[in-house]
Amino acid sequence: MINNLLRQLRLQSGYTQEELSERSGISVRTIRNLERGQIRRPRRSSVDMLLAILDPALRQELRARSADEPGTASGGAAEWLRLVGPGRVDWRGSRPPRPSVAAREFEIGQLGKLVTDHQVVVLTGPGGVGKTRVALAVAESVGHLFADGVAVAELGRIPGEQHLDSASVMDLALGAVVELLEREPKPSGHRLLLVLDSTEHLPRTTALLVERLLGEYPELHILITSRRPPRVRGASVREIAPLPPEAAVDLLVQRLRTGYSVLDLSVGACGVATLAPGTRL
Repeated sequence: MINNLLRQLRLQSGYTQEELSERSGISVRTIRNLERGQIRRPRRSSVDMLLAILDPALRQELRARSADEPGTASGGAAEWLRLVGPGRVDWRGSRPPRPSVAAREFEIGQLGKLVTDHQVVVLTGPGGVGKTRVALAVAESVGHLFADGVAVAELGRIPGEQHLDSASVMDLALGAVVELLEREPKPSGHRLLLVLDSTEHLPRTTALLVERLLGEYPELHILITSRRPPRVRGASVREIAPLPPEAAVDLLVQRLRTGYSVLDLSVGACGVATLAPGTRL
């Protein structure tokens, strides 16, 4: 489990083994042997140093959980990482959000059921409302139900349909997706949740892409984010509403504290709401 988790986190972070070694202080040889599963009892201190680079929030979460469970606070890395749980998702592409999405927990739960019950779901709403954030949180919450995990294809960087001919746009979109689906599927045959993110500039391409993918991978489930829903046959469409003002301000304060620790936020949420009315998050 440790080897798969560390390799997965490294690939998600975009580091080579050499880059991770330089940033963490752990030798390339140790990282390589950890990922290959050749170190049966890795030191917790080594895994802790790697998580400090690869996923600080997960590291903090594990430390907090180990403090609450006897026998794990001083245990080895294997015992420590047991707290991650058996449902760790095989994840390809952009990582799920670690910052809190507590204000949308109920909504994420409903959408999770929708995604598992329907093969194609579209999340729509105005720019900045949090479609990507919600989609990744939903995918993380239900990803363990898909034998081949979750794949996230960011289509926002593909030129719009008004800039290139349709064949070229489709080739770019297919390239972004197929690269994620090239791994050998488990016996289930690509029982995977695919997130197509930021597709509003590709309405025709998205519809054709979904039709083609479902034809080739009949067990695939697809979650789409778009400001305007594409016309995908059989899709279930749900609109993401803006957060209530109080929850939006709390999230803004949280992000400011995380990214700008030197700022004086002693004015509290009420002061921030006064300074930044109408902020979208």
